[in-house]
Amino acid sequence: MLLTKKIVDEIKVIFVSRPIQRTGETESHVEYFFNDSVDEGIKEKFRDLGMEVDDYHYKWLAFCLDDYASKLKDYVGKPIEDIDFDEINDSILSDLEPDVYTHDLLQWLGSNLNRMGYVDEVLAEEFEYFSKDNKNLCNLMMIGQLREMSEVYEIGFQFVQWFLEAQSDE
Repeated sequence: MLLTKKIVDEIKVIFVSRPIQRTGETESHVEYFFNDSVDEGIKEKFRDLGMEVDDYHYKWLAFCLDDYASKLKDYVGKPIEDIDFDEINDSILSDLEPDVYTHDLLQWLGSNLNRMGYVDEVLAEEFEYFSKDNKNLCNLMMIGQLREMSEVYEIGFQFVQWFLEAQSDE
């Protein structure tokens, strides 16, 4: 089956963003959600792959699918079997960047107590490789956030491959 622009567009719009302003807040911020038109089977597939109901997971998956759709545009009109998934995955992962502002990193860390585990892993496994200049909490949080981001992006990669294979079967 040939990859079409329609299939690429379907991947891109699985998640949508909306500005949200909570009671008592002076500024709105953007949150990500499943598009209302998304089939329950697609939501279930994300859960099966390990996605948690979490603002950061939704945001990162939205970014991942948007990046993937951009890369897939080069393959429109070509057989799905010719898509070099590993090359696309590596390209997207190499561009990942964590938050750089302490406030944003602390928000990420405090949003789910399990996130401390990512920072703890970095501390246990990589701290000896840090130089004197970068042995600090911000760098630990940045690397921890990158670890979680990479895991979430892997879910996105697996989803895209599953989605394209499902389109081929139809």
